[in-house]
Amino acid sequence: MNCRESNIFTTQTASILEYVNNVDVLFIDKMCAGYSMKAKEIMKKDLHDITEVGVPYNPEYPLGCDENFPQSSISKNVEELVNLCVELLEKAAVASPGCSAILFTNVLNILSTYCAFVQEFHKAYLATLPQQIAVFLNNCLYMAYNLDKWDKSYSKQLETVLEVGNFTMEAKIISAQGREVFNKYIVAQVKQINEIMDGAELDVLALEKLSPKTEKCIRQCLRQQELLRTVWHKVLSYEIYNKNIGIIVNALCKHLITAIIKFEDIQANVSEKLIDVIKLILTRAPKLFIDANEITLYVPLWYKLNELTFVLNSNLVDINDRWASGKGPLALQFEPTELRGLVKALFQNTDRRATVLARIC
Repeated sequence: MNCRESNIFTTQTASILEYVNNVDVLFIDKMCAGYSMKAKEIMKKDLHDITEVGVPYNPEYPLGCDENFPQSSISKNVEELVNLCVELLEKAAVASPGCSAILFTNVLNILSTYCAFVQEFHKAYLATLPQQIAVFLNNCLYMAYNLDKWDKSYSKQLETVLEVGNFTMEAKIISAQGREVFNKYIVAQVKQINEIMDGAELDVLALEKLSPKTEKCIRQCLRQQELLRTVWHKVLSYEIYNKNIGIIVNALCKHLITAIIKFEDIQANVSEKLIDVIKLILTRAPKLFIDANEITLYVPLWYKLNELTFVLNSNLVDINDRWASGKGPLALQFEPTELRGLVKALFQNTDRRATVLARIC
């Protein structure tokens, strides 16, 4: 005879029986609420309190290994958050099916709130500080990396008791959100480079005199990039750092090359001064990279900038030889119309110039 049959509990007090029957679930629910609160407190901690994780870059294996997280810096609170999730997953692995599902879902809920919560709570820093933006990217990538690892362990352990998916989708979402924040900053940096260079007074057709603002603007752009190197090169992974500093350097090269190619007339003395300001980039930009020799891998216009310097400093014979009937180094970097325009801007209208122009096709 049970309690209801003996009339100890009536229909009206059946909720007490349900409480007794579901005490494990209620306990797990309460425990999960505590874990969720703890997770949010962890997320509030400073992003800039960082620690180094991952495997150092190996030049013999430039593409790295998918099984290893690349050496970079993450917030200490992310390690704390990952360990918190591992605690929950360990409990889920040995719990009853019903409790296991609740614990597993709690982990997914914590992970799904990370990006939005951190972006809101730390928004002032993530809007302006390049180091914290880089750390946030690393945090997201590190969490996604761990989620992929959990797919190979915990998800398989829980597969028989949980009718849920795996961590793959959460890994993709977290990684994408981190990249989105970082990429927005890169876009803003490129925009800033272009805005600075808009003040370089290169928007003329005939360059009779090089404004002092040209050198000033180029130096300002380089200083901006050198500042990014200071705060990024020991925070970001080797590949991510080089790739993104390369995007910004390439934007500076593109702006300068585009401006010079548009000139219809360049005085001889101005040509020399243009070479001097280009040399600022050629000298300082390689130092932005962890390995200066790799700048050509990450700055697509680097060779073109060097070839432009050659053209500005050469005579018609040398230009003709380097064009080499469309098979030389100049032909690899310049369209015929671009090089013809440069030749017209740099050299007076003579038969020799006409001959060279006829060969550039």
